[in-house]
Amino acid sequence: MVKKIVLSAFDVAALVMLIVCAVYGWSIPGFILLALIAVQYAVQTFMFVSSVGAIGWLSPLFAAILGFGIAFPLFMVGMGLGAAECFMIVGAILAGFTLAYTYSDIIRRR
Repeated sequence: MVKKIVLSAFDVAALVMLIVCAVYGWSIPGFILLALIAVQYAVQTFMFVSSVGAIGWLSPLFAAILGFGIAFPLFMVGMGLGAAECFMIVGAILAGFTLAYTYSDIIRRR
């Protein structure tokens, strides 16, 4: 239980820091954090799909739609951010999804 709480705290911190890195243009720490979140998202998605079945594949589908279909063009064209900053925003979306996985696992175990 404590491990899940620490993991969810990391997810919140990563989400906030990825947005801060995108706003201030800190590319190196942003990409390092993005890589950590991408690995964590892949592992959490695999565990989620193995526990709930095929319906769990909707999460990566929605992450792709929200990240690359909506947020990426919106921030790139609408706000004039570069591709690096847009990838960090997509990483923040993935951090939100991993936070949802972790939080749902905490709630489910209660």
